[in-house]
Amino acid sequence: MRQIAAVTLLIMFASPLSLADVLVDDRGLSSEGEITGYSNYEVALTLDSGLPIGRELLRIKTIEVTNNPVFTKAEKLRAKKDYSKAVAQYRKAEAAARKRWMKRLISDRSYQAMVDGRMIDQAVKQWLKLVDAASVSQASLKLAPGKFAKAGAATNKKAVKVLEDKVTRLMRNKTRNKVYIKAVLALVMKIHEADGNSDGVTKTAERISSLDSRPKPTLQPGDNNGVKTPPVGPRSTKLKALAVRLKAGHPGDVIAAIETHFPKYRQVDRPEAMLLLGKAQLLKYKKDGRKNRKLLIEAGLNLMGVFSEYESETQAVEALYLASRVSRELGNKPAALRVLRELVNNYGDDEQQDTWVKKAEAELKAAGK
Repeated sequence: MRQIAAVTLLIMFASPLSLADVLVDDRGLSSEGEITGYSNYEVALTLDSGLPIGRELLRIKTIEVTNNPVFTKAEKLRAKKDYSKAVAQYRKAEAAARKRWMKRLISDRSYQAMVDGRMIDQAVKQWLKLVDAASVSQASLKLAPGKFAKAGAATNKKAVKVLEDKVTRLMRNKTRNKVYIKAVLALVMKIHEADGNSDGVTKTAERISSLDSRPKPTLQPGDNNGVKTPPVGPRSTKLKALAVRLKAGHPGDVIAAIETHFPKYRQVDRPEAMLLLGKAQLLKYKKDGRKNRKLLIEAGLNLMGVFSEYESETQAVEALYLASRVSRELGNKPAALRVLRELVNNYGDDEQQDTWVKKAEAELKAAGK
């Protein structure tokens, strides 16, 4: 009799626990209760104690929903890293779900499985749907895939095509969609990088940069079209101070200052400002462990911009030489040598630039060029 009573008590107290939904976070800590909703990429859970809590989707390792065994099975497959089967199972679970928030939760977990499984061609399609559904919120843009297939994989090329098609549609209203376009192109650039396509990385970075560029006013002789001519004078003392700051090893401060104030610089100061900005970005890239390729590409664009826009200014030759260093950092030695050859061809007879010319000639000679 006592045994029966003990078993009955065990069932009474164990039943609620066995019927609980379970969230396990990325630290391995579990929370049990009832999942009651999902919004803004956060799962709402009411604990057995009655306390409501929220768990960020990206911090959740596994989800177990008692009354949804199909979804729970998908979660277990994902935990086992059987991503293809997990995605197929998530689709079954989504089709069977009745509540809209549950459908969104399952869809977003399926997307995470695609990313983890490096199924990049499927992941980008799902991400674009996710961003569109969230009205291009910053939170949705931040969920862009960060894992890609191996270099040369066909899925990388398929993913790029999907994203480029989206960019084409978004460009129909470039002004309204600029933030979205930038996010999509940034993802294209990352896929090119994973694919070992340095040319694709450079060209995509240029496209991103061009979205912020403003067309230059066309001035007719004797007519300034209402545009006030910037004053010309000695080098800005503020730029001198920034140059000292850069030499002291504080590239972040220099980058922030120049990017903030560049539109206010006089025309005479802009070549120096662009050169300092490029040098600061290159230095910061090196100081941060050579990991931020986007920053490196921005440095190259600014340095080449000095040469292309201010070719006759004294800063152009140093900028060109440093641009060759950027190409080397990107692993594109042929491009670096072409830049050095351009430097020698353009400034070889300029005695004022003798230091940079000699450096370029020495490197070309060492490379057998």
